Amino acid sequence: MIRRYPHKAVVKIETTSEGPIPEVTTTTIELEGRYEPTSENKNLDYSAKFYCPLIYELDVNAKILDGQKMEINGSFIGISKAWNYQTHCEIWLD
Repeated sequence: MIRRYPHKAVVKIETTSEGPIPEVTTTTIELEGRYEPTSENKNLDYSAKFYCPLIYELDVNAKILDGQKMEINGSFIGISKAWNYQTHCEIWLD
């Protein structure tokens, strides 16, 4: 079981270049934020949220974290969606 907060999390994003010899690069995003388990509303499609400072990679590609995995305390949790707001980022976790 993951405690509510505070947490340090890591998301690794692998991208493959196009061309005759594809090259794989890995970007590591380290986050510090708050883990919030979902409420009793089972109609929503997420199990928890992670609140953290803005993630500037989302400004370049709004879907860069969709389908990625977040590592928190040695556990990997899937990311459904992430949004930057004015002052923070909200990440919906599977």
